[in-house]
Amino acid sequence: MFEEMRKEPFFKEMRYSMHLLGQSYLSIAGLAIILLFVFMAVFTSFIAPYEPNVIDLANTLQPPSLEHLMGTDEYGRDVFSRVIYGTRYAFLEGLLAVSISLTVGTTLGLLSGYRGGMTDEVTMRLMDILLAFPYLVLAICIVSALMKPEGGFFLDPLMSGILAISIVSIPSYARLVRGTVLSVKETEFVEAARANGASSLRIAFVHILPNSLAPIIVEATMSLGTVVISAAGLSFIGLGAQPPTPEWGALIASGRFLLPTYWWCATFPGIMILLFVMGFNLFGDGLRDILDPRLRR
Repeated sequence: MFEEMRKEPFFKEMRYSMHLLGQSYLSIAGLAIILLFVFMAVFTSFIAPYEPNVIDLANTLQPPSLEHLMGTDEYGRDVFSRVIYGTRYAFLEGLLAVSISLTVGTTLGLLSGYRGGMTDEVTMRLMDILLAFPYLVLAICIVSALMKPEGGFFLDPLMSGILAISIVSIPSYARLVRGTVLSVKETEFVEAARANGASSLRIAFVHILPNSLAPIIVEATMSLGTVVISAAGLSFIGLGAQPPTPEWGALIASGRFLLPTYWWCATFPGIMILLFVMGFNLFGDGLRDILDPRLRR
């Protein structure tokens, strides 16, 4: 029975995909980096030697040592522990923002590409309006709109930043999915489903969407790094995570005033952002090579 399953097309494709992934050393390196960050996010409490927000004024601005691997900040807090805890916020920002923008953008792109006509025209013009503004500038405007007139935020500052990044990321998914749907909806199997009396909703979500997933998965994987950079940028200018939250952008913001003498306060969070983004970009490149039918031939 197992041998019969191994001969099925799905399992053949899976084996071939794993073979292609194994041929790309950069993709394997990216996957290893991602798994390392996942491990740190899951086992943060066991890896971090100190609580992230415990103030110890007797040990302020200590350089890296065996006791404090990445030194301490101006309040005596262990930088290594705060950086490790920041991994959870990076995944929270990335996964939540990508999930929201992917869901909304994919739905809009699918309906726009399949329905066409006025639906397509209105939807794409709205996406063009969002794309007309610089990515981070539009996010700043959205976060500012979520602030109370007397100061503070209507939502949690971190969630306000995630929502803003989600909104500005929607057009990239909508346009990508629309372009894919326009090519898929003219294929023979879609025409066959339409001839058999399948409803438009079923054709769109059962027949067209599954055959448009490859570029969506690649875009979502590679945009995780972009989202984390954007969230760190918002935190850096005070519109994202607020102190004492151990978020990487907030850590860089507080450590920039200590450069260059106490370089470790801002350098190590920056290195973590670099590695996080590099891991998802490398792995996303590998996924693109695997899922692109032209490269599989």
